[in-house]
Order: sequence, then structure tokens, then C-alpha cells
Amino acid sequence: MKLDTMKLKYAALGLLLIMGILYLFAFKTEGVNWFVSVLILVSLPVVLLLFNFKFAEKKKSKDYTQWYWFGILMATAMVYLPALAHGFSNWDDPDYVLSNRLIRGFTIENLVAIFNGPFKGMYQPLSILSLQIDYFAAGLNPVHHHLTNILLHILNTFLLFSILSKIFQKKEIVMIATLLFAIHPVQVESVAWVTERKNVLFALFYLLSLLQYLKYSESGKSKFLIWSLLGFALSLLAKPQGVMLAPVLLLVDYVMNRQINIKKQVIEKAGFFALALAAGLLVFYFSEGETSETTTVQQIIFGGFAFSKYLIQLIIPVGFSAIYPYPESLEIIHYIGFAFFLSTLVLGLWMFKKDRTVAFAYWFFMLNIVLLLQFVPVSYFLMADRYNYIPSIGIFILLGWLFVFLREKYRESKKTITYAYALFAIVLLVITTGRIQVWGDSLRLWNDVLDKYPNQAEALNNRGFAYYFQGDYEKALADYNQAIKIDPGFSTSYVNRGTLLMDNNKNDWALKDFTKALEIYPKHATAYINRGIILKQEGKTEEALSDFNHAILLDPLMAESYINRGALYAEIGKFEQSISDYSMAIEVDPQNAMAYSNRGLSYARNGNETAAMVDFNRCIDIDPNFTDAYSNRGFIRYKTGRYSEAIADFSYAIKLNPDFANAFMNRGLAYIAMGNANQACPDFQRAYQLGLAAAGEQMNKYCGGK
Repeated sequence: MKLDTMKLKYAALGLLLIMGILYLFAFKTEGVNWFVSVLILVSLPVVLLLFNFKFAEKKKSKDYTQWYWFGILMATAMVYLPALAHGFSNWDDPDYVLSNRLIRGFTIENLVAIFNGPFKGMYQPLSILSLQIDYFAAGLNPVHHHLTNILLHILNTFLLFSILSKIFQKKEIVMIATLLFAIHPVQVESVAWVTERKNVLFALFYLLSLLQYLKYSESGKSKFLIWSLLGFALSLLAKPQGVMLAPVLLLVDYVMNRQINIKKQVIEKAGFFALALAAGLLVFYFSEGETSETTTVQQIIFGGFAFSKYLIQLIIPVGFSAIYPYPESLEIIHYIGFAFFLSTLVLGLWMFKKDRTVAFAYWFFMLNIVLLLQFVPVSYFLMADRYNYIPSIGIFILLGWLFVFLREKYRESKKTITYAYALFAIVLLVITTGRIQVWGDSLRLWNDVLDKYPNQAEALNNRGFAYYFQGDYEKALADYNQAIKIDPGFSTSYVNRGTLLMDNNKNDWALKDFTKALEIYPKHATAYINRGIILKQEGKTEEALSDFNHAILLDPLMAESYINRGALYAEIGKFEQSISDYSMAIEVDPQNAMAYSNRGLSYARNGNETAAMVDFNRCIDIDPNFTDAYSNRGFIRYKTGRYSEAIADFSYAIKLNPDFANAFMNRGLAYIAMGNANQACPDFQRAYQLGLAAAGEQMNKYCGGK
């Protein structure tokens, strides 16, 4: 009895539709996040199984391949399930998600900004757009953002299985390579770190493009070549790392033993190489110039060493880290690594004549990793686990080939070889589970880096920020001090230490740190903002205004700059300019409650109480716990004779902040206006106890003295 192909596919599409609806909308309802997450994680492998099932007669079919890869997908979903409990890290997640105004709304302005230029020194519009979709569905709920990364990794695993099934006849190669890609700890950084959405997303389109090219190779139909080119373009729009797909297509022709003439090769591949060249030029054009301080010879040797480490870590999965700093000097291990790199090149060239599978596997790895080896430096890190997400496929294919080779050569030891590979897979699962936990929060992440590299300044700075966020200022200060001692040229540590000192009323020391940060890196907008705040507090209005102006010039999309300059204008009575700045802050960040609250206050002081009420209401809609907005709205209601409503606002402000002296004072005035001195006097007394001298005058006037 044959399975009904169409019914299964319709069932898959129906389940996929249900998943999509849950994915986009269910996260807006509190309390269902975990249920929906687990449901979607489990459902996706089922959808893929139904959609790709081999429809054969069950009694005659002994091909369990579908069930093997279904098991792989389920294992992948389960091993990454704990990542759903993670929050955002303090490493780039604030820039990409938490503070990224570009993802907060599908506006024309945001879409133009996303596609009109680079983000964080890289042209990656599709990646930012995907984060925008996540924000639409779930706001800043980290569960949803992590779920998207895991789903993309599962889809990439499925696509890899489909691709390898078309290239290799040996099912063992396909299954082993797919399994290793799915569960290897080298992939954890790409999947468990929200910022690396760009990595799993570019890989999705990269693999889709490769799959469509294989369909073109099989059928000769041009539509598949067009789809492949489109997939390649989308991959580059997610992250330019996909550029090496163009030469990889030549490698695919080789492994498939596809016989075509040079002219046809040029016609087929011209579009791919043109896109790759354009993407490569954009990489250098948008590069922020973060490089290591090494000579050309050192850079080449370190590059060869990095290649060797990338390769060896895939076979011996130890030593993973979020950061791999450049060594301080060349050592014998680096020369050995470089020599190993050269020897693999020779062996890889020789393999072109000996074995197509081995040659394909090696050169797939080489082509996809070579531009990331820093021979031409574009980063201040030696290497990164995320760079190995796609290249690792080549080594996993090689390990699959080795399994087949050993079992065929040593037939008497088939079970031993199988058990050894099974044990390797179990070890990978254990290590991957541990690495996922490392990415659980910022403190664990940076402790892990510092365990391996105790003198890494950025890790110390980021751990200090994690301590600062937890309120442990002493440990945060110690980490900032150590980071500055190790790397006196690391401007961010000065900014973070200055912020901590400013929070603890040590403005003189904070001012020095912000100034030092700007000497090192004059384009640090946050340093200008914070220094401007201190100068404003010291009454140095012109200097503060100059700093806020600098911050706005450096980053016109930073709402904090406009808010602080607006506050300065309000302080000196320039309410029209203040309102203009707050309006600009709102344009930049429409969900900024502080901007609405401050603009409302400026409207009120400028005599426009109607506009002020609108802003206070909007502020409270955005942030129902914004204390000042309730107090300010209550004061306007008090002035306009709406005493009961004013008292309700003041009472809620006091509930949010029991030490809010002005709210007690103003509620007392509202009670007096209603002729209720008995309730007013305790409010005046509490305001006076909290240090508000004016409350004492009201006590003398209405309550018979203090």
C-alpha cells in the first residue's frame, strides 16, 4: 500500500502554516512562550519529514534514511532547547536588538535605513530585517529571538542533508556529515548567540542556492540556475561571508563529474562571480578598520596557524572560546601550524587526481575559510567559532568518507569503527550541551573566555559590564581597571568605568575617563553624551552643549543625545528648542518613554498643557511604570481642577516610588483643594521628612505647624 503523497504534503503545509501563525503572533500573549517554543521546535522536524518522505511501498522498502535524518533533526531541537531559557548577552546583542531602533517598526524610514548602508561595519540588511520581524512578533522577548536561530539551524541541517544526498551515493557519508553539522560544539556560537542571526541566515540562503544549482545540474532547466543566483544574492544580503559560493560551484561540477565546456561555465557562473566581487568590495568599503598590530610575515604565519586550529577543533573538539586573541609573539606552535597548513595544501592538490570526495571535502573547507584567516587583517581577533559554521561541512564530509573507508578496509572491525563514531557523537553532544550553557548569560560567557585567556581586555571589560548590570560595582570597577591596565588604548573600558564612577557621584574621575576615551577614539558618541551630562551638572552649559552636538553629529540616530540636549535647553528656558529635540528623539525611537515624558514637561512649562497631557498619556502607554509621567500628569490635572484624577495619579506615582517627595506634596495640595486637610497633612509631613522644605510651609499654613 502506497502512502498518499499529496495528503502528506498538504498536512506538512498545514502544520507549517499553523507554526507560522504561532511564531508571529503567539508571543504577544504572556505565558505561552515556552509552550509555543517547544511545540514549534518539535513540529519543524515533523513538517520536514512529511514534506520530504520517500513515498514507496512500506513492505518492500527497507530504506530508513528518512527516519535517520528525522532523528538528527529531533536531536538538534532537543540539544538546543536549553538555549530558549537564555537572555540576551552584553556582547553586541544591545546594538543588534536591545538598542537598535531600526528593528522597532516596519516604517519606510527604517526599511530605507536598513538597506541604505552598513550596520556595525557590515552590509547585512536581511539579517537586520529578520530581527525586525522578531521584534514585531515578540518585542524584546529573548525566547523568540533564540527560537528563530534554532529553527534556522534545523532548516540548515535539513538543507545540508538534501544537498549531500544529491552529491554522494554513500548514505553513510550523508548521515555522518549531517549529524556532525547539527550537533558539533563549533556551531553553538552561531546558534546560541542572538547577534549571529546573520550567520545562520546567510547559511540558509547559501545552502538553498547550492541545492538549486544541483537541481539545475541534474535537469539543465534554467529556472533552477536563476533560483540559485537569487539565493546567492540573498545570502550576501544577510552576510557577505557567502562570497565563496561562486568558486564552490566549480567544485560541485568537479565532484559531480559534470562535463561542460569553458564557454558554458563562463555563462553559468558569470552572475555568481559578479555578485561575489561586488560583495567583496563592499566588505572593504564598509570595514571599520579593526586590525591587529602584527607584521605581514606574522599575519601570514598566524593565518596558517588559525587554519590548522579551525581544522583540528572539528576533530578534537576542545578549547572553544567566544574570543581568540592574537598571541603576543610567534612561538614554535604557530610555525608548526603554518607548516601543517602548507602540507594540507599540497595534499589537497594531489587529491584532485586521487579521490574526488576527499578533494571536494578539503577544498570546500579551504575555499570557505580562506578569506577568514586574516591574511589580509580585517579583525583584531585571530579566529572565531562562527566563521567555521559553513566551512566545517567539508571536514564533516571527510569524516564521513573516512568512516566508509575504514569499514571497507577493515571489515572485521566494522562494529568497533561504528562504536567509535557513536562514542564521538555522544562526546560532541556532551560538549555542545556544555557550550550552550556557557552562552546562558554574560557572566558565564566572559568567565569562560577569561579562564582560557586571563589577559583579554575586551572580555574583562564585558565581564565588568555584566557585574555593573547586576549592581556589583566593586567587581565591575576591578575588571575595568584591569582591562585598562592590560590595554590602555581600549576606549570602551574608559567609557564604562566613567559611567560607573558617574553613577557613584565621582564626577571628577568620570570626567577624566570620558576625556581619555575621546583622546583615544574621538568618534565615541556615548563618551560625549556622558561628559556632556557632567558638564551640564557643573553649570558649564556651553561645553555641555558642544558635547551633545558632537554626539549628534557622530550618531544622528541616538535618541539619548537629543534627550540630553533637550534637557539642557529646557533648563535654560529654551522650551521650543527643547521640544524640537525631544521630537527628534521620538522620531528616532518612537518607543522612547523618556522622550515623551520630557517633551510633555516642556510643553507644560511652555503653556501648552493639552499637548503635555497627550505626551504623558503616551509615555504611560509605553511604560506603565514611568513614575514621573504620573506625577506630571497629576500636576496638570490638579491645575485644571480635576482633583480626584490628580490624586489618583499622585497615589500611583507614590506606589511606584514610596520616597517620591514631590508626589506627596502635590497630593497634599490636591486634598487641600478638595477641603480635606486631614488627608493632606500626613502627605505634607511625609514630603517634609523626605527633605522637601516647601512642604514645611504648607504644614504651617494648613496643619498648625511642623
